[in-house]
Amino acid sequence: MESTDTQKRFMQALGAFEREAREANGLPWKSLSADQATGLLTKLSTLPEKEPSRLAFDGLKGAIAEAYYATETGMKELGWDGSITFAPPSVCG
Repeated sequence: MESTDTQKRFMQALGAFEREAREANGLPWKSLSADQATGLLTKLSTLPEKEPSRLAFDGLKGAIAEAYYATETGMKELGWDGSITFAPPSVCG
């Protein structure tokens, strides 16, 4: 279970995505087409590093990557064959 602060930052980041989607396309994030979503993600990923929307993007990207690579599928992508154990990503960084 994540801390209250981590949960709050995650929800704020999701809110930033929603706001950006509505400002750019007049639609909620879940209603964007694949091209609209890709365009918005590209825009967010190339904003200056200190911009709040870029910080939200980077935070969500990191959380999603950590969650994915903690799954069996993600670990196999990293080369895991069941014979070794990887340290959790938080230990590696």
